[in-house]
Amino acid sequence: MLINSLADARRAVAASASLNLCMADLDKWGFESPTQFLVVAIPAQAEPELNSLVDKSDGEVYASPVVDYEVFD
Repeated sequence: MLINSLADARRAVAASASLNLCMADLDKWGFESPTQFLVVAIPAQAEPELNSLVDKSDGEVYASPVVDYEVFD
């Protein structure tokens, strides 16, 4: 699945069965790099460590324990 926008990235995270998040758990803002989107979980509704990176080219979702946030520095 090609990810073209933050909205697409949020849908990919919500569809990821392993994260157990719904759209209401995801904030409407995030960050974009040339290759990824950072989708931010709302802290009061989801664990902050469930922030996720979504690869733009294939829609793969990576939970924060395995992501590299330095790409957004």
